[in-house]
Amino acid sequence: LSKLVADAANHTDRLSEELLLQAQQMLSKFQHWHDAGCLIHVANPVCEQDILTDRWPETLRDQETFISDLESLVANVERLVSGCGLDEMKEIMEKLFGEAPTTDAFRAFNENMGNRIRTGRSQHRRDTGSLIVSATTAASVTGPSSATRTKKHTFDGKER
Repeated sequence: LSKLVADAANHTDRLSEELLLQAQQMLSKFQHWHDAGCLIHVANPVCEQDILTDRWPETLRDQETFISDLESLVANVERLVSGCGLDEMKEIMEKLFGEAPTTDAFRAFNENMGNRIRTGRSQHRRDTGSLIVSATTAASVTGPSSATRTKKHTFDGKER
């Protein structure tokens, strides 16, 4: 799985988009092999004799179960990325990541936005329920400006 993730990495700007891309790419790879009636085959790129998928999945049924889980993940993350209400977002995130982490994330976000509204750095429109945020606020909510992409690599440690 790590090799498949590394192969598809560094094509998005947001974490949610990266999760969606990774799930879609993985689903595509597994589905391709499954449609051919075979277990997925992934070799170590620096040692072709080292088969990374030699122990898992063990059976086509295991692979089919994983494909089904990936399909569900893709559908849920597509819904999150496309935009949905907070109640639906919380429900999806609880299903994917668990109740405690989701509750913590929502609490932290709400506290952050509440502080911004109280200090005048953001506004809340009661009639629509929408938030009006400044570019500075949006940047701080979406991530630090110092964030950088991971460098492309090969599996023997050299940059591409």
